[in-house]
Amino acid sequence: MLWQRTSLLPHLTIRDEKRVGQAFYRKVSTPISHQREMLLMKYHVNDSCIGCGLCTSTCPEVFSMGDDNKAVAAESVPAGAESSAEDAMNGCPVAAIEKVD
Repeated sequence: MLWQRTSLLPHLTIRDEKRVGQAFYRKVSTPISHQREMLLMKYHVNDSCIGCGLCTSTCPEVFSMGDDNKAVAAESVPAGAESSAEDAMNGCPVAAIEKVD
């Protein structure tokens, strides 16, 4: 766990929060500066998909099977699914999954 500086008001009491001088910090597993980046992370499944379903079983929060029996990626990666989405991309047997900025 990391401690990330926050802009919380002094009268708010939140679990896993501490005050150091005039600054407030909260415990986070991923730095806040990286959380926005992760929420904006997207994946794209290209035409080389063979419809094996490995990505959908690895990360069902992001990948699903479309009407044409090929994988389709969600609009964005939900919090907590970043690692499994990355695993799905790396595990694709035909490298049909691409990370989009």
